Amino acid sequence: MKRADLKQILEWLKLYQSYKSLLNDNPSTTEILYVCDGRIERHSSSEVRKIVDVIDEVYWYFETKNKAKARFMVKFFFENCSWAETERKIGLSHGTVKNWRREIIEITAKIARRAELI
Repeated sequence: MKRADLKQILEWLKLYQSYKSLLNDNPSTTEILYVCDGRIERHSSSEVRKIVDVIDEVYWYFETKNKAKARFMVKFFFENCSWAETERKIGLSHGTVKNWRREIIEITAKIARRAELI
């Protein structure tokens, strides 16, 4: 996976809750502006909707395959818990957190490619 794709996927996972709220609060908007890492980002609402759909699909994939990984996804990515906090709250080793993080990113990349986002 390209470094730019990895960075993009991590941003989507981190901003998922915000994206979803923006779409729910402003369903008729055509463009979404937000600040990320000190810069203003601009996306069409259709692109943000695709991103939200991809992340939803990844979440439901893990919800049906392994509920512990779905719970990890919520804590680590959606609630932005730190590595140590996630390990403590879910009772995982650091190695497991690294492996699950990589697996979630890989599945997200596959689904995003299928949706033609990357």
